[in-house]
This record gives sequence, structure tokens and C-alpha cells, in this order.
Amino acid sequence: MRLTRGLSFNDDGTLDSWNLSYCELTALPDSFRYVRATGCLDLSCNHLKHLPESFGSVTAGRDLILSSNHLEHLPESFGGVTAGRNLILSSNCLE
Repeated sequence: MRLTRGLSFNDDGTLDSWNLSYCELTALPDSFRYVRATGCLDLSCNHLKHLPESFGSVTAGRDLILSSNHLEHLPESFGGVTAGRNLILSSNCLE
């Protein structure tokens, strides 16, 4: 599977959006904290149970979609996440 299939860049080379839905992801690397998208970041419909503690540094200029995973809890840093429009966490195992 190629994770680059859903990448979209702005004219200046910065990341616009990244569609990682249905990629069967079970974990994200700590380096994911460096992701800065001016548009949508879609991680829906994967198998994520946990997010790295550093996930709070992630930025999505529009929507950050984490729905339909298996998330059991959110890292303490999650309050630092930036989502310009919608933060979608539905259909997870969050308490």
C-alpha cells in the first residue's frame, strides 16, 4: 500500500491535504507530529487504538478526521491539536 496516494500539495510545495483513510494503519510514528496540512487530514477507517503522545502538534487547516478507528483514549497532548474547521472523532471506543 502506498501512503502517498492521498497526498495533495499547494503551489508553494506545502502540504494541502492527506487522505490516509482505509490504509489499514495500526499505529502512527512519533514523527507524525510534524504533519502540517493547510487543508484536510483524513485518518478515518483505520485500526488505530492509540495516537502517539506527540500527536498534539498536528495541524489541519480544515478538517481532522479520526472517525471509525478503535481509539480507546487520546494522549494528553491532544488539546494542542489544531483543526481549522472540524475535529471528527465519531465511531471510536473513547470513554
